[in-house]
Amino acid sequence: MIDWSTRLFQFTSEDSKIPHDVTFKIEGENNDPRIPQEVKAHKMILSMASPVFMKMFYVSDTLDKSAQQIVVMQTTVDAFRIMVHAIYNSTPLEESLKDKSVEEMFLVLDLVMKYQIPELTLAARECLTVVPLTEDTVLEVAKDADQYSTVFEEEAKEVLLQCAKFLQQK
Repeated sequence: MIDWSTRLFQFTSEDSKIPHDVTFKIEGENNDPRIPQEVKAHKMILSMASPVFMKMFYVSDTLDKSAQQIVVMQTTVDAFRIMVHAIYNSTPLEESLKDKSVEEMFLVLDLVMKYQIPELTLAARECLTVVPLTEDTVLEVAKDADQYSTVFEEEAKEVLLQCAKFLQQK
């Protein structure tokens, strides 16, 4: 059997021998203007992981089929890059989210749900069940979770419950 996880990893670098055929331009208010707001990828690899990408690039008769650049709104370049790296198996989602804020975790969860990638949705949800808490961060984590409670009711409730248990122990 071919070990696709190690082979896919080689395509994530900018100097990949097989050039990227799509660039996602990330536009959103949370982005740092000093960092390039683009993520390059391969349509075929994304399509193998996501039925949404499959429809965008190969099934539906839309401009996305031939587009070399696609604008993505309401996320951050970090969140989109985390999702793409997880698709390529270059960095597991759990590892990428380990030191991220709850807000960034919810942004990644939003993306993997939007692009209908169940394996990554499950991984993102699991990361939210073990958010590291300290006395300095617990209130900020609770505030961030509360902000996402209308969209991600179950997941936000889980994070808020973790915060309540942490505070109860203190």
